[in-house]
This record gives sequence, C-alpha cells and structure tokens, in this order.
Amino acid sequence: MKHLIITAVMLATTTLMLPSCKDKESYESNALILKKAIEAGNKGEWEKAQLLALRARTQDPNDANARVMLALALEQDEKLDQAIEEIKVATTLDHSIFMAQYTQGRLLFKNDIYEDCPAPLEKAKELNPNHSQVLLLLARTYSLLSNYDESIKNYILLARLKQYSKSAEVFNEIGVLFFKKKDYKRSIKFFERAYSMDPKLPSLNLNFAVFYETLAELCKDDKSKAFIARRNAVKYYGVYEQLLILDPHAEDTRKAIIDKIAQLKETM
Repeated sequence: MKHLIITAVMLATTTLMLPSCKDKESYESNALILKKAIEAGNKGEWEKAQLLALRARTQDPNDANARVMLALALEQDEKLDQAIEEIKVATTLDHSIFMAQYTQGRLLFKNDIYEDCPAPLEKAKELNPNHSQVLLLLARTYSLLSNYDESIKNYILLARLKQYSKSAEVFNEIGVLFFKKKDYKRSIKFFERAYSMDPKLPSLNLNFAVFYETLAELCKDDKSKAFIARRNAVKYYGVYEQLLILDPHAEDTRKAIIDKIAQLKETM
C-alpha cells in the first residue's frame, strides 16, 4: 500500500492548491471532503475513502481531483473498469493534473490495455519528466508493444536517475531490448554493465547464456568462435542453474537448464 499512500499525499497537495470555484464555500467544503478521503486512504480505510470521494464527485462532477481519488478507491475495491472510467473523465476535465494522467496510464497497464497506455503516460512524463514510475511504465509498455526504440529511450532516462543509476535490472533490460533488435554489440555492452553491478542476478546470467548460445549459432561456420561462444553459454547456464537451487518452485526450470547444458556440451 506504500505506493498508494504516496499517491494520496500528492493528490492532497494538488487538490488544496486548486483555484477557487465560483462558490468558494462550496469548493472549500469539497476540498475538505477530499482531505478526509485521503486521510482514510492513508489509514487503509478505502471503503470510507470511496464513499467520501463519491460524495465529493457528486457535489462537484467537474472536480477532476475528486474523480482521481474515487478512481484510486475503486481500484482498491478491485473495481478496475469503473476506476478507469473515472480517471478518463478526470483527464478529460483537466489535462494538467499529473496524478490523473499517471493514474490513467497505470490503471490501463494494470488492466492489460497496453495500446492505450502511452498517451496518458507521455502526458504525465511531460508534466513530470523525472518521475521514475512513469518512465518505468513507459519502458515496459513500449516493450510489450514491440516498440523497442521507445522502450530503450525510457529505460535510459530511468538509468540517468540517481536511484536507478546502479540498477543491474535496468541495464539488463536495455541489453535484452538491443538483443531483440539484433544489435548484439550494444546488447553485450549493457549486459556487461549490469554484470558489473550484480553478477548474481539470475535473469542476467540467463540472458548471457542465451546471448552466447545465439552467437554460437550465428558464427557456426567459424568453429573456433562457435566453440568459445558455446563454452560461455554453458558457463552462464551453469551459474543460472546454481542460483535457482534455493528456489523450491524452480525445480522444473533447473532440470531443463541441466538438459540444455548437456546438449551444448555434446556440440563442443
């Protein structure tokens, strides 16, 4: 719930700084209702938050922040379709609210509606260029849409942020994207950068293994290069298999990797 609590706090600041409506007393009353809704959400009292947000929205249907708060509460009540409808109205009412744009993109992603995610997330990025979660969602969305160039662009922006500048996971993902683009020179550079940060990252060792197995196939006419590539593939598959030992749910995967290693050794 930590992420949602942060969201609520940000929403509170946005709501209370809005300019007054024609009826100042009515608007202040609406702001007070939303403040109570946010406080309820911060305490995990989402049913109460939902009722308060609904009251605020009913009192002023054009209050975009009321709809954002209601969307967040509906999400917690697992009413994702209704939450998306509310947040879409919020972004229509006011394009300039970062939390509305971000929440719309996030909820669409959560509901697997990836093709509709970029528009609100790009708007959120425009409003807050260094928001890590926006950049991460954009990178993941574009990757799922096979728009690897845009995905790479957002992962690189993410990697420039201090909290992600030494994230092996981010550099690993960039390496994967270049691999999918068949840009193997850049792919290996990012894998190596990730490896320098966390050599025991399981997915990274698997990616190294797949990379070298692919390289062995690409240079199969050069027996020396193919042999070295297969040897490296065996090495990283072996590391990956060892890293899975402590995972009781990975037994089938371990067996498959052991078989893969045996097959590669037969070709060496």
